[in-house]
Amino acid sequence: MIGQRELLKRIDRQVELNRFPRVSIIIGEKGSGRKTLANYIAGSLDHGLTYIAPTSHAVEHILELAYQVAPAMPMLYVLTECDNISEETTKLLLYTIKDLPYEAYFILTCENLNNIPLKIKNNAVTYIMESYSYEDKCDYLNDIDLDDEEKEYILEVATNIGEVKEMCEMNTELLRKSVRDILNTLKTDENSLINAYNENDDRFPLHILWRAFKQACSEQAQIADNPVIYCRLMAITGDYLQDISDADSTEELFYEWLSDIENEWSAFNA
Repeated sequence: MIGQRELLKRIDRQVELNRFPRVSIIIGEKGSGRKTLANYIAGSLDHGLTYIAPTSHAVEHILELAYQVAPAMPMLYVLTECDNISEETTKLLLYTIKDLPYEAYFILTCENLNNIPLKIKNNAVTYIMESYSYEDKCDYLNDIDLDDEEKEYILEVATNIGEVKEMCEMNTELLRKSVRDILNTLKTDENSLINAYNENDDRFPLHILWRAFKQACSEQAQIADNPVIYCRLMAITGDYLQDISDADSTEELFYEWLSDIENEWSAFNA
């Protein structure tokens, strides 16, 4: 896998010494490669791999199967997106880990370690995904058939390999157009930002659109040359980027962001 050099060295050493933890937690944002790392660990341990939802029903199912028939090979169970794991699931998971009648490993993935119950953290080893360097992202793009301008745009906006992959698969010209229209709307004040957004293709992930807007603001003279409005727009954008993982509806959150940006711009011009 690309990047994560020190983390891979640590895991390789633990496997080599037969000291890889029975329970571990992988911390990282969306697109940081948590599942790829879990796949790597399963291969290193020579274990089977299965992904399960962090629900009591799914964990209970593992326990039921364990007493019916042992798996053909030792298993690695990955509970994905455990930021909102319930108390009931936590209790059952801890019981299952201790009572499973065959060798198995458990990995929980989440974005924020503070969202994992203390009882699990006390019984687990934590692995934090490393930040991806510019060179890491370039390595991924080396084998992708895109022109140099599009690759440079992706490198400016994407923060991890997952986002690089998403942007390679989307129409980045539509993304550019949407950002340009939003900036032009701020400049001319002829239409609302929401209308400007709705005129464009909305298939690309909203968090990437926000990041592209943030990047574009730093290059747009009317905004970038005025530190007051630039800092305000960036503060608003940063707040929403922080909140996206906790939102029930990212689309609704996005429209709130557009509205706040528009209000801030109107107040600045007044």
